[in-house]
Amino acid sequence: NELPNGARLPILRHQDQDLYYREHGDRYGIGSYAHKPMPVDLDELGTFKPDEISEHNMPSRLDFTLEDFLPAWEATKQLLPALHEAEIEDGFNGIFSFTPDGGSLVGESKELDGFYVAEAVWVTHSAGIARAVAELLTEGKSSIDLGDCDIHRFEDVQLTPEYVSETSQQNFVEIYDVLHPLQPKLSPRNLRVSPFHARHKQLGGVFLEGGGWERPYWFEANADLLKEMPAEWQPPARDAWSGMFSSPIAAAEAWKTRTAVAMYDMTPLKRLEVSGPGAQKLLQELTTADMTKKPGAVTYTLLLDHAGGIRSDITVARLNEDTFQLGANGNIDTAYFDRAARHQTNNGGPA
Repeated sequence: NELPNGARLPILRHQDQDLYYREHGDRYGIGSYAHKPMPVDLDELGTFKPDEISEHNMPSRLDFTLEDFLPAWEATKQLLPALHEAEIEDGFNGIFSFTPDGGSLVGESKELDGFYVAEAVWVTHSAGIARAVAELLTEGKSSIDLGDCDIHRFEDVQLTPEYVSETSQQNFVEIYDVLHPLQPKLSPRNLRVSPFHARHKQLGGVFLEGGGWERPYWFEANADLLKEMPAEWQPPARDAWSGMFSSPIAAAEAWKTRTAVAMYDMTPLKRLEVSGPGAQKLLQELTTADMTKKPGAVTYTLLLDHAGGIRSDITVARLNEDTFQLGANGNIDTAYFDRAARHQTNNGGPA
């Protein structure tokens, strides 16, 4: 507590009221998310010279709006009666970075080789992210799984200003809420639908959203399959919370897929083309399967990163001698293959 804003006690969180408290020397700092979102345009923040920046003068410190804080102040005095006679000495509205899914952005930029990004990082995650980035820079791979932080994970539809604004504001509202991991957003929805979407709805498709796509996770029309599903295919029992966005019908559909026949709509599957004289050699190095099969072959395999870690499971269709089509349900991006191809060329391999 020797420093002007030092702290000896742990941070206190008042989960139900979207509040947190932190020591600042001989004072307490109170943070509140219990107000409306206040989106900020980066271009409106102005510019500051380095010698102009201080604790009370910085781009991320905006004017305090007392009316937004008063309900939080009343809740604070109820939680901490010792503050009943205290007064608000200083206040400001801070700025936080939110992404469409609320996660951080960590990794190498696709626009500039060797330029690494770590953005939208919360204080509680800072030490882990710092370690991960240090490992990326020095060892080429993080010991912490950064899949959910992949800088290239968003589809173009998720990068529009309108989508980023709406989802980021909703993420602010829900910051202290306890949400189910599969809980879908209510809006924006129906941005990307397959040509079979109407038929999916007729069959009672239950839709969740991924990458902007509406994806059916099971069909109520297949409920009758439950009557004949063998015991070994029965899914484990789930309580109301864990089973909120799942159904045993999905297990019945998996059973029929493995033992009979099923038709799947693969429209949301991400597809990439890798072509050129070095395509086979490149894919042979980046995957775990044999890519020397004849044209027409389709191979299920794992896509690796430069350190041998798994990036995704993919299918690779060889269309002709020098052209391959890749399909994946997860995150694969052209920047990764561009960098891999350049690395192969720099090391004397075919382009």
